[in-house]
Amino acid sequence: MSSSHLKAEENTITDTGERMVPAHHKGMLLYGEHILRYEAMRPFVDGKRVLDIASGSGYGTQMIAKTAESVIGVDNNEDAIAYAKSHYQDDNITYTLGSATKIPLADASVDVVVSLETIEHIDEYSTFLKEIKRVLVPDGVAIISTPNDIESPEGNHYHVHEFLYEEAYKVFNQYFSSVKPYFQGTWLYTALVDEEKMKSEWRGEVDTISLAPLKADQTMYYLFVCTNSKPTKVINSIGAISQHYSIKRYLETDSAMRKHMDDQKKVMDHLEAQLNKVSAQKRELEGHPVWRLVGAANKLSRAIGLKK
Repeated sequence: MSSSHLKAEENTITDTGERMVPAHHKGMLLYGEHILRYEAMRPFVDGKRVLDIASGSGYGTQMIAKTAESVIGVDNNEDAIAYAKSHYQDDNITYTLGSATKIPLADASVDVVVSLETIEHIDEYSTFLKEIKRVLVPDGVAIISTPNDIESPEGNHYHVHEFLYEEAYKVFNQYFSSVKPYFQGTWLYTALVDEEKMKSEWRGEVDTISLAPLKADQTMYYLFVCTNSKPTKVINSIGAISQHYSIKRYLETDSAMRKHMDDQKKVMDHLEAQLNKVSAQKRELEGHPVWRLVGAANKLSRAIGLKK
């Protein structure tokens, strides 16, 4: 087994910033975003045979397994598979090493395929979608989420291709006759609860007032429920209170970031001034009679064969 990320002595997995691992990210927005997506698909996985492709650390696979008949978690990373087996194993879960473009399952062997934040990592995503169709039963359901290219931060070297909404919809519609889109947005969420709820994790109904509507291309993630049969289930609106927001800490962080950026600008300005100075000295030197004389001598040397 590779030891690049998995640390046997700690029985944990390194935080790469791309894979969500509750041990690293609990209490962060990243944690809330991922947990929310798995919670939302409960109606589709109850009593079903499910494939969780790119299962990562395994937390989501275990969440699905609470109500599914069985779940197969497939990931192409040995460390992730080992970690999932160690931390998120149940009797109805099987973890398998495998590729998303060559899924190690038989044709028509699962009822639901869950693919959360996967397709943007795959260059040959058409092959990936064909594989999803292959392993699904004819009336099966694929639940696919991906970040919005417009809102996704630049420079993520893990992502091969990020999608715009219309682009993603058209791609999925090539493989499935029914494509139902859902949108996951991130707001500053203010809630009023009693002391017990404030201090603990809980799940329950909360009256939510939407005061900041968004357009489709302003949301952070798209989630598509895809099938070739008549849809019978929907995802009910769901939210998660995740990362704590403090305006005081935000302003302190923002102030520190602005100072860092100002310091970096001063460094860049200094380097630019130095470069301009050197360039000016070079131009001055090139205009000096001695420089022209040296240049003429070099040409003459090459002409008579003294220099190559």
